[in-house]
Order: sequence, then C-alpha cells, then structure tokens
Amino acid sequence: MNQKNIKPFFIKNLINKNIFDWKDFEYLLKNHPKDKIEMIDKNGFIIKGISNDETFIEKNIIFTDTWNYKKEFSTLKNFFMLKIPELNNFLKWDVHIYTGHENNCRSFGPHFDEAHNFILQTEGNSRWIVAHEFDIILNPGDVIFIPKHWVHECKPLTKRISLSFPFWYE
Repeated sequence: MNQKNIKPFFIKNLINKNIFDWKDFEYLLKNHPKDKIEMIDKNGFIIKGISNDETFIEKNIIFTDTWNYKKEFSTLKNFFMLKIPELNNFLKWDVHIYTGHENNCRSFGPHFDEAHNFILQTEGNSRWIVAHEFDIILNPGDVIFIPKHWVHECKPLTKRISLSFPFWYE
C-alpha cells in the first residue's frame, strides 16, 4: 500500500445501531483475560495487565484481542476492507475497545500508530484531531480512518466507548 496515497477520512452516521455498550463493558471486565485489559494512567501511558483487585471507576480501560467478541465486528472489518481493498494485504487485525468513565477523561496525547485504524464511536462523544486534515467531534455511529504514521489525538468529551479496528503486518 502506498502510504502517500491514503489519507484520513470520516463518515458521519455510518451505523445507527449500538454494537457495544456499557453492558458489554461489564461483561468483558468480568470475563476477558486480565492480561488483555489495559489502563491509561493519569499521564496518558498504558498500564498493561491488571490485577483482580483493581477498581475501574473513573479509569480509562482498553480491551485488546476482542476481534471475535461480536459477529458485528467481523461485518465491520469486511466493510472496512471493501472501503480500502489494500487492507486485504495485512496479516492481522483486531478490535481494541477504549472506554472512559468520566467527562473529559484522559487519553493519549498526540501520537501515531504502527497500524491503520478505523475508529467507531459507540457511546458518548470524542474530539479527534488528525494533523493537517481535520478536527471533528465523533458521535455514536460515526467512524474515522487514520492511516498508520499519521499524528492524531483523541480528546474524550464525555463518558465514552470507542472501538478501534487496527490492521497491521505481523
């Protein structure tokens, strides 16, 4: 895939059905492998692997390795691959679920990823700033695409859930 030919974009109201909500969050929190749950600390750094005695109120949680949690995840992956056929060349994909339990909760500062990412907002609102491209508010059902190595930042505005669909080479 020629990185220079692919640019970030967003789609308003891609879906009108909430495919992941706070009930799903509670289920994963109890049943997902603890080494696949991470937290974002107050400085925006990832804390990997949590213990059973951690409290999650007002924490920012990331679930990884959830690609098979819901059938809708595979349906969305297939849609994304139709939107950008070059993604078929990638060897791995996943769904990372980002949550924040308070208004204006912490997230990462400006950064870039080693994977191409589609991000679907399912609960709450988040402001997404993608360098030299756009500064938008995502509402439930909205999607953005951020190619790898593009600097971006998410600023959660409310209690929120976002699904990230990364595609990368192993």
